[in-house]
Amino acid sequence: MRAHVVGLENSGTTALIYAIRAAMPAGTEFLFEPRSHVTFAASNVAAKVLLHRKFPLGLAFYQQFDRIVLLLRDPRDLLISEALY
Repeated sequence: MRAHVVGLENSGTTALIYAIRAAMPAGTEFLFEPRSHVTFAASNVAAKVLLHRKFPLGLAFYQQFDRIVLLLRDPRDLLISEALY
């Protein structure tokens, strides 16, 4: 299975991708925040991508995956985090 987690920074994407990777078989290819298109040869892949305007990934990258998880964060929560931290 090829699983992919995508979201904004500080939205829980790292914790989720590590949990998914732990549940996948040994030898799973792991990709953490690529900034350009990557092609996979392995049948088991766990990948995490941050949504960023400077490093957009094309549709061909996302079509490689069986499962895509999109994490959204409440905009009010972002404002509070920015104000406090």
